[in-house]
Amino acid sequence: MTAYAVLTTYVFRNAPIRTAILIIIMLIFFKFVFMCPCTTPEQTRLHCWLYLSLPVGILFFLLMLMDTQLLKTCGSPECCSRQPVCCGQYGGYCCAVVWKHVLGVCFLGSVWMVVVFMEGGWYVCLRTVKINETGEQIACKEFPTKDEAETLRRFESESRVIGLLLILGLSFLLSVSVCLKSRWKPYYKSLYETQLEWETAALLEDKLHEKAVERAKHVIEHSLQSESTLCVNTDGAARYQRLGNAEEDVWHKISDPAFHLKDPL
Repeated sequence: MTAYAVLTTYVFRNAPIRTAILIIIMLIFFKFVFMCPCTTPEQTRLHCWLYLSLPVGILFFLLMLMDTQLLKTCGSPECCSRQPVCCGQYGGYCCAVVWKHVLGVCFLGSVWMVVVFMEGGWYVCLRTVKINETGEQIACKEFPTKDEAETLRRFESESRVIGLLLILGLSFLLSVSVCLKSRWKPYYKSLYETQLEWETAALLEDKLHEKAVERAKHVIEHSLQSESTLCVNTDGAARYQRLGNAEEDVWHKISDPAFHLKDPL
């Protein structure tokens, strides 16, 4: 197996690591981005809810680009066809892949919500959106009063409790999901199917890499032959004779972005 296939296999098998890195980057980014807008109540509520929901949409599309299985499924004519065949066994497999992706996004979105509630700033900003007697949101005051500081601490505590409850709920759902999966399909059968998918993809890419190398050699050699011709040896050395105006056409030809897709014959 070539280094290319080994690298591809490593990437496939470490998809959870890629996902975790992506989540950590997003959490750090949005952690420093969020600030209570301290404007009108309507704008503050809109800002808070967008801050909570937009990362879920971003995760949906980023994870779609990272999920090679989903991309292959979307590009399959059997999955995208409206014929009755899509309702068969293969159609069920396609639906399972899409459903798995949706569940993964929902889970990661829930993790994002957990972090938001555990941090506490989002919840405090949303709960204190009502203005006080002075017309200023207490979460935006630089020097809150004793009662206002107590209110802020209470809201922060409530936010962390909600975050812990979300963690408990996610843990319960994951436990139920694992139990149901092991009941529907034996553990080693599921492991075998996963390993089979990885090895098939790695071997297929290895073979395609070899085919691509052969094709590239054929295309390049045929194209470069038209750039110069070998003349008769004189004085024991080979001399090349330029083809004149055809040389410029050759350079344009091999510089074409779709050069590798054209028939060399």
